[in-house]
Amino acid sequence: MNYLENKNIPESERRDIAFQSVVAVREAVSMANKSGQPITYKTSINIISELDLEYHSSLIKLVLDKNESELVRFYREKAESQSTLEKIVTPEEIINKEIKEMQADLDRNRDKKFPRLIKQKIALEKALLNFVPTRLSEHKLIETDYFLAERDSFFINKVYEGIKFKDYQITKNRILRMRLLHPDHEETVTGADLIYEQYNLKTKKVRIISLQYKAWDTKRIYIDDRSKKQVVKLESNYCNTGLCHGYDGQKHPINYRFPYCATFLRPTSRLYNQESKLVTTGIHIPICEIQKLLSKSNSFTKDDAYNKNISHSMFDELFNNNMIGSKWINIVDLEKFYQKLNFESNLDKIKIYAQEFNEIVEEEGVAELY
Repeated sequence: MNYLENKNIPESERRDIAFQSVVAVREAVSMANKSGQPITYKTSINIISELDLEYHSSLIKLVLDKNESELVRFYREKAESQSTLEKIVTPEEIINKEIKEMQADLDRNRDKKFPRLIKQKIALEKALLNFVPTRLSEHKLIETDYFLAERDSFFINKVYEGIKFKDYQITKNRILRMRLLHPDHEETVTGADLIYEQYNLKTKKVRIISLQYKAWDTKRIYIDDRSKKQVVKLESNYCNTGLCHGYDGQKHPINYRFPYCATFLRPTSRLYNQESKLVTTGIHIPICEIQKLLSKSNSFTKDDAYNKNISHSMFDELFNNNMIGSKWINIVDLEKFYQKLNFESNLDKIKIYAQEFNEIVEEEGVAELY
């Protein structure tokens, strides 16, 4: 069963995970765009529809834009009311049928004027746009499934074999590969993850950054025992393996830059109902700093994280300028890193897995991970 459809899990928790997935996709594409301007939430939802249509269908039931019209909401409800376990009825099917009937009525009576009928038909055509995902080419993201295979056989879906992916061309020299991974056992879900890898195709080096998403409870983040284990696991997997160390083996770099932090906690806003506005705070807190905060209490506020976090706008720019994130390592070392963690069999929460492939990347250096 799709995690978002599991009625045994409180709707508020499922809505948090759904929204975090949208935020993670938005963050990944915004990092790849390097424009300083994040993509819209609607574009993020459209990308999810390309990555996993079933997950997208479940997600939009939980995460709806506050600005949707009453007409759009009416057809969502109408489709749900007509759906059964044997057959799912979609809003676009109902709307298309009604538009077709209206057009037939108009065609039969070309010598008469029906302004209200025409007005309603136009309204339905506009409503239909809310259910048909926007073509991503309109956002300068062009699907090119064979691009990476032509560059290097290593990138033919080697990690997470069998998981569907989509490749999008960001610029002439840069490709973003996206995967949406979700767990088989919903009871293990603690939040959504974003794993972002940046590759230099010329040198076959890679750097990585990981974000763990968690919702604010009003103005405070509470870390229960299960979430605390996840924080410890992130520190063990990313920090203690040497990814957070510089080329001289020290945590702090020789050159001018932030420490090589490779994993962050990313608080998100909570959607209290389906009509909540899609908006979230943008701070990123290093996992090591989270551990320090948890040594004092099992919760913290934004004020507690003051001077310990990076804002959203700064985060993208710092990563793309090689000021945060892991050091550059050999691609084969990253593969060993995943094998050591048994990554494929530890999909214990929703993951947005993004890989940016670039033929022109400035590198600070390269280091062996082991």
